[in-house]
Amino acid sequence: MTDKINKELHLSESMQNLKEKIRKHKLMRWKRIITAAFLGFMIIFGSYLLLEYRTYENTRVIRTYKGDSSADGSYKMFGDSVLKYTKDGMTLIDQKGKEIWNHSYQIKNPIIEINHEVAAIGDSGGNSIIVIDHEGIKGEIETTQPIEKLSISTNGIVAAVLKDEVSPKVMCYDSTGNILVENKVSAAKDGYPVEIALSNDGTTLIVSYLHVQSGALASNVVYYNFGDAGREEKNNQVAGESYTGQIVPSAFFMDDETSVLVGESGFYIYEGTDKPKLKKEVKFDTEIKSVYHTEKYIGFVLKAKDKKGYEICLYNQKGQRTMSKKFQGDYAHVKMVGETVMMYDGVNCCIYTANGVKRFAGQFQDKILDIVPVGGINTYTVDEYQRNPESSSGKIEGEKRNGSDKLDGSHCYGNFCDQYLQWLSKRVFQALCFLLLRHFYGDTGEYPYATCRGSNHEVDVCG
Repeated sequence: MTDKINKELHLSESMQNLKEKIRKHKLMRWKRIITAAFLGFMIIFGSYLLLEYRTYENTRVIRTYKGDSSADGSYKMFGDSVLKYTKDGMTLIDQKGKEIWNHSYQIKNPIIEINHEVAAIGDSGGNSIIVIDHEGIKGEIETTQPIEKLSISTNGIVAAVLKDEVSPKVMCYDSTGNILVENKVSAAKDGYPVEIALSNDGTTLIVSYLHVQSGALASNVVYYNFGDAGREEKNNQVAGESYTGQIVPSAFFMDDETSVLVGESGFYIYEGTDKPKLKKEVKFDTEIKSVYHTEKYIGFVLKAKDKKGYEICLYNQKGQRTMSKKFQGDYAHVKMVGETVMMYDGVNCCIYTANGVKRFAGQFQDKILDIVPVGGINTYTVDEYQRNPESSSGKIEGEKRNGSDKLDGSHCYGNFCDQYLQWLSKRVFQALCFLLLRHFYGDTGEYPYATCRGSNHEVDVCG
């Protein structure tokens, strides 16, 4: 009887021991899972911080696109592609440098306006306008007077200022050249149209007229609506404002309902197209050097108040300042694509993110014609003019190209961690891995297999 009881007690103890081992095994398993998840999060977060908040100064070419040595070519981002245009024709190029289509023409002084997936190329001082989309030519327009200004809607309606010292015209055409609106202007009475902006749907047109008021220059900005809202109004005019003592040389639509007027000392945000109303007025106490915008941001390069350098800043559609950074250097060109602001002049380039991080500050080997962000982390296509008829493209990787070879065409660049940063961050993450593992597993030495490796700070955790 005693033996039976002892056997039962021993069995019970064995079961308890087994349950305890199972519990410890499950606990260990969960520790490993939590460790792996936490390490993964730290690696991803750390890699993000390293890539997002570092300023890069050097470049390395990673890909080469064939191009030509044309010095008079210009480049514009057109959707996800790049449009190259010259006096002799235009070519649409994808992000890999492959030609999608080309079209020949004879335009002495090409000017271009792009609105999302459509564009208008006109002959400044001439009479030809070509409307295109990503498929090619949508239509051609011939004007009766020399072209001075262009604007285009998303549905291909083109507005143009036709030059005449006494009686200029503001015209609207469909993509095939049919006249939709013809507005004759008296320069002596109304002023001279210096800026136009067409809404996305093509129904609302902003015209900024320059005239002399009491011996001083002034601007008269008029909103025209060619839909139902303006049908009952005189000359389709639904809103207007006079700005005495200043010129309003820039106007644009940010989206279907928001438009912006930029004067010499500030900007004005209007809301609506049927009856536009002033929503916000922002004044500057310093000189405006450059203006740029997206659907989300209104951007400026301002002269620093102390006259030493410049200030780059962004505003949202509500007129609230969202970013401001001072910088040194003088850049002739500034543009914004998505969340990236790019400034360049000659071989010099400076790139900021929308949250104020200086992403790149340095030089390229040759004169920059245009720069466009493309797919990949910190990767850009840079169109450069070089003297050698060969062409190439590449990437910014913390290492600058050396050598005497001169390359033409497009270069694809991207910024990544340089070798030292890779080595340092790798060691930091390895130390972090060790400390975390020791925290979870103590000094038993029973650690799961773990390595930290590579420039992306990948962590493999296996049981």
